[in-house]
Amino acid sequence: MVALKWVFRCLICTKDWCLRFGGALGGELGESTVGGERVGACRGYVNSDYARCPDDYKSTSGLVITFGGAVDWRSRRQELTAQSTTEAKYYAFGVACMRLTEISHLLKGLSIPTIPHMFCDAQSLIASIKNRIYRGTAVAHIATKYYHAADMATDGEIDLSYV
Repeated sequence: MVALKWVFRCLICTKDWCLRFGGALGGELGESTVGGERVGACRGYVNSDYARCPDDYKSTSGLVITFGGAVDWRSRRQELTAQSTTEAKYYAFGVACMRLTEISHLLKGLSIPTIPHMFCDAQSLIASIKNRIYRGTAVAHIATKYYHAADMATDGEIDLSYV
């Protein structure tokens, strides 16, 4: 009961708070220039924790995709228990790449050129994907998400950066 009162107290005190994405985005829809051509700035931000749930040690993935403002966001507990921090990051990154691809294809269908850019806080994951170095895991869904993300980076469908 005490915890419930604390939650409601926090909700009441923060009811006017909101997330705001801005700063480096320019133009009306976060447009930027690539090779003299204006393209929409579709960006994805992804992160995960590792085994934070005390009951079943599952990790949580979180992502935000912006296009002038937040257009997609989620925070979900991962379905399987990751065996390492890297595995939790690979899973989260793969899911985020799939979501970013869906939005990018939607924008291209609306004749809005965009080069999606993914930001992640795991330098080792980014280097691994850019250099196509993968040490593998016994969990097949992690491997397929990794190779999908690596193919997207190699084919120039997404840019990767550390944040």
